[in-house]
Amino acid sequence: MGLLIPFVNAHLKPLQQWFGGVVVIVVVVSLGLGLLKIGQFPKVVEFLKSPLPESSAPKK
Repeated sequence: MGLLIPFVNAHLKPLQQWFGGVVVIVVVVSLGLGLLKIGQFPKVVEFLKSPLPESSAPKK
């Protein structure tokens, strides 16, 4: 059992670093998507208010 601890610790360290990196990426991506959604929000409201699907086509 005593031999298992250093083995587990050796494998846990890179796993923690990898997990930390994943958490950072997830946070950054979710923040970016949140900002995108906030930016798209008026368009979404317009889209929901428009009665016809044709009016959802991008206007130039």
